Amino acid sequence: MQKASSCPPDLILMDLAMPVLDGREAMQLLASDPATARVPVLAMSAQTTILTTPDGGQRFVPKPADPEQLLEQIRAVLGHRPSGNPSVIGE
Repeated sequence: MQKASSCPPDLILMDLAMPVLDGREAMQLLASDPATARVPVLAMSAQTTILTTPDGGQRFVPKPADPEQLLEQIRAVLGHRPSGNPSVIGE
């Protein structure tokens, strides 16, 4: 969360089942931080029976994700943004 806030990425791809912070809680924190509130989130989960689409207009990708479907979702979210060197925020 600190890395995303200090250097907001173009897109966040996150699993909803995380060990320290639940994905829904993470999305709420991202939405409440002015630095990350406008960063689009693609949420991933294998629990499609529990959750079909996260709240807040975020997109959902079922796991295991089909690579072509995932790329299609990423392109749809990023639209026609200028290309550059993408940065990856890891663990």
